[in-house]
Amino acid sequence: MLHQVNFADADFTKSVFAETLGGIYTIALSPDGNFLATGDTHPEVRLWQMPTGQHLLTLLGHKGSIWSLAFSPDGKILASSSFDKTIKLWDPRTGQCLRTFRCYAVAGVRFSPCGQIVVVSDHDSKIQLWNINTGECFRTLHGHTGGIANATYSPNGQIVASCSSDATIRLWDIKTGECLRTLRGHSSWIWTVEFTPDGRTLVSGSKDSTIRLWDIAKGECFKILEGHGSWVRSIAISSDGKTLISASEDRTIRLWDLETGQCLKTLQGHTSRIPSIALSKNDLTLVSGGSDLAIKIWDIQSGKCRKTLQGHSHTISAVAFSPNGQTIVSASSDRTVQMWDVNSAARLNSLQENIDIVWAVAFSPDGQTLATNSDRTVKLWSTRTCQCLKTLHRRSAGLVSSVAFNANGQLLASTSHDKIVKTLEYKYG
Repeated sequence: MLHQVNFADADFTKSVFAETLGGIYTIALSPDGNFLATGDTHPEVRLWQMPTGQHLLTLLGHKGSIWSLAFSPDGKILASSSFDKTIKLWDPRTGQCLRTFRCYAVAGVRFSPCGQIVVVSDHDSKIQLWNINTGECFRTLHGHTGGIANATYSPNGQIVASCSSDATIRLWDIKTGECLRTLRGHSSWIWTVEFTPDGRTLVSGSKDSTIRLWDIAKGECFKILEGHGSWVRSIAISSDGKTLISASEDRTIRLWDLETGQCLKTLQGHTSRIPSIALSKNDLTLVSGGSDLAIKIWDIQSGKCRKTLQGHSHTISAVAFSPNGQTIVSASSDRTVQMWDVNSAARLNSLQENIDIVWAVAFSPDGQTLATNSDRTVKLWSTRTCQCLKTLHRRSAGLVSSVAFNANGQLLASTSHDKIVKTLEYKYG
């Protein structure tokens, strides 16, 4: 096995993708791992075949950079959010724009577990729920007083948790729109929230350098994890709910025992902040992307770095595992999306067809499609050919930071810096 791979002097002239890309903000992999979607500073979403890197489709329609991308759980729909203040739903097979939702300054979107609703959060402190089938915003959740950084569904799809620059977390009842609880305790911007698999605990990471564990039923913080020396930017939870992984601007990754709160390991190796981490489905491998241009593959059990992948020329903005855990996709502000073989550390393909900065990436549930998101477009890519299947464009000039489908692809949620979270409900086909 290779412990370090450096592509600085490699000849990529035979790469499938050779067109100039913009800075990539986001990428998304289809659930089956066969397609990659990329979104960048251009108002386009590109769909690529995995793992060949063949460009399948370019989705046009957005008028601003693509901020976030997400596949529905069944992989039949790709959602994109953009700086043009719109969210678009695309058929990744045909590139057809199914629906366009006009929002405010959208920061992110996510699907509900059933796939019928999309949650949209924005920079003006609102959360919106959208019916994917009718294209109607059936509920707007007000309460935050600052921009919303992130929103996520509970495993049963009944609750949405949102976090904000107002240093609070709010729990919302999807059916009624009622704010069930407001969780206070952090002293600064809360950047990320995730539910444990059993839905009983919510984990939050903040600019105050702490991680808090919240009892959902009681609405109380029952544990504070301290150790990071700076902003906690990204968290991941193992499938058994026993281990928490956090990445920070202090250049370290920490593994925590969620039951005891003990720090099990500190992974060191990055020389700059770590914007993105992803955990493989079998919980054995972690991938991290840093501002030091390095992608690192870590063995969870030993805490050792197995490989360092180098090939990007700017900050790694997003990383993701394919559903089968065999491929890693990385996006960078160098305007490229690259695919890597986990076992050999070989670069499989590079998506370089008019891509802008990608902020997020996601596989469709079947792994056949990858979605990438920029501030203007969302792109869907075939993971088999790396071809861009579709590019989704927005018409207004707002900021959509992320999008996500729920487990069955029936709901999509988005977040934005206008402090709103929106949820959309949709029935495909």
